[in-house]
Amino acid sequence: MKRVSYLAPILFALTIMASVSQASHIQVCGDVSGVWNVDTVNVLCDITIPPNDTLIIDPGTIVLFQAYYRFTVAGGAVLRAIGSESAYIRFDERFAGNGWHGIHLANCSDSTRLEYCLIKHGSSFGEGDDFSGGGLNILQSNPTISNCIFDSCNASNGGAIYGYNGSVPIITNCTIRYCSGGLGGGIFAFNSNPVIKHCYFRQNNAGGGGAINLTGSMATVDSNIFVANISWQGGGGIKCEFGSDAMIRFNAFDSNSSGFAGGGICCASNSNATIRENTIIHNAADGINAQDCNPIIRLNQISGNGGAGVSFTNYSGRIIDNVIENNEYGIFGVGGAPLMIRNTIRGNTNTSDGGGMHLADCNPKVKLNVIALNSANNGGGIYLERANADSIYGNTITGNTASQYGGAIYCYSSNPTIQNCILHGNIAQGMSQIHPANGSSPIVRYCDVQGGWFGEGNIDLPPLFRNPGNNDYHLQSLTTPDCGGPSDSPCIDAGNPAMADDSLACDAGLGTQRSDMGAYGGGAIPTGIVEQVSTPEDYFLVTVYPNPFNSSSTIEFTLREEAFASIKIYDILGAEISVLVSRVLPVGRHEIQWYAGDTPSGLYFCRIFENKRSISAKLLLIK
Repeated sequence: MKRVSYLAPILFALTIMASVSQASHIQVCGDVSGVWNVDTVNVLCDITIPPNDTLIIDPGTIVLFQAYYRFTVAGGAVLRAIGSESAYIRFDERFAGNGWHGIHLANCSDSTRLEYCLIKHGSSFGEGDDFSGGGLNILQSNPTISNCIFDSCNASNGGAIYGYNGSVPIITNCTIRYCSGGLGGGIFAFNSNPVIKHCYFRQNNAGGGGAINLTGSMATVDSNIFVANISWQGGGGIKCEFGSDAMIRFNAFDSNSSGFAGGGICCASNSNATIRENTIIHNAADGINAQDCNPIIRLNQISGNGGAGVSFTNYSGRIIDNVIENNEYGIFGVGGAPLMIRNTIRGNTNTSDGGGMHLADCNPKVKLNVIALNSANNGGGIYLERANADSIYGNTITGNTASQYGGAIYCYSSNPTIQNCILHGNIAQGMSQIHPANGSSPIVRYCDVQGGWFGEGNIDLPPLFRNPGNNDYHLQSLTTPDCGGPSDSPCIDAGNPAMADDSLACDAGLGTQRSDMGAYGGGAIPTGIVEQVSTPEDYFLVTVYPNPFNSSSTIEFTLREEAFASIKIYDILGAEISVLVSRVLPVGRHEIQWYAGDTPSGLYFCRIFENKRSISAKLLLIK
């Protein structure tokens, strides 16, 4: 009897173990619900979570589709597929090449969540909405999708994800790679408003929008990385069309390409997006392209792109406070009435016309820009063709080169008004700063023109920049307190007396309130367009300089209270490169240097952490 009492628990345990072992693989078909807490789920036909029912999938579960079957989450139903960093839930084809028809969220509950899921080889081809979204098809649903990987999915549109008819999915911290679609290799949003943040898009391809296509959608695209995505019809990274007034901010676009226009971003057909504080580098076929729409393009770093940094057709929007450098053209535009203010446009080089700007058949306003070190055939700084610019005001145009004519400005059938500008140190045949051609009659007033030019208030004197060798084109000032400089620039208080400096400071207007010549005098910006940049409550990043850099860069920031802070450098893949600071810092302003050493050229991110808050800046290392 005693022996039996010992054996009974053992036999019971063996029975339980056998039961668990048998449940490590299950087969499903038709309606599904409950909990999948097994190793592998084999899907034998189309499956559906019925309306108002729930399915929970445990971490580490593998869901394999035996053939081209779909997974539908019906009206009001809940799917909770929540894995972990060490135990992803995998959705995949059972046999190589068969594919499966993706996950379809059709009016499902807002409680639906996919976290730490690997969605691979989803495929959806055919006519209509049902055949878009190779991995995920979202109809009138608001799911949360985070920390997921979409790999090698493809569809008629939306290779990885398709959202439509009012859907508002939240998509964060996801990787979308090697996916393809007719529109939107990674994501296609049609009349929907996704929030896409902190995602990584790599090597996706599509006809329009290599990574993302937004059609009639008010999306937020924030703090993502786009690398090596391809589009044949515009927008290697993102294409916005048909009224997509998206917010596109804090993203990095690197080495994307388009066979048409906008290697980084393309906006078309009345899509008045806001494009701000992005880094757009090394893309083919322009950094940003706008066609028949008026996006706001502000505070972006646009460098090293094939084609133009910014190109447009029939554009009357605003290009403000950007750094546009080392592209083929700085800005290339035809048609419209664009407003270009406070940009730094330098080092752009092409063998055609207009190194800094090429503007044709339009009525631009070009104000307070630094246009330097560009080169072209004609118009090293600016080329105007049938462009009657009513205001080329307060620009510093210097160090540009034209192999033919117009080192600073070339006018072809154009009659611009040029005021308060500095046109000095530009090189062309005959050393002409301004070259009028084909009946052009520019009006030049209150400008410093090397070689002289007839007109009220014009001078011909060295402008005395502070440090042009280091791209500092502020004016020297001896008499203005704390501004330094061995002498006073003759351009101080030499602008149009009817114009006043907006402010008086070392980096703004100098001398009296009368306007200065050049890019820093002010007095030319319409009211109501200066946008304030929000910053965290307790600290803010002041500046990163120089940027781009080739050996070291200084990160300057302010803490408003003593706090433990860490400052780290990351590469474009998110790998930590360097820890610059990890200690308690006192209140006040701080300067930290990053010495790049043997770090290769590329885009990097500096992130400052303090308590539960953080702020980031982009740094471009060029060796």
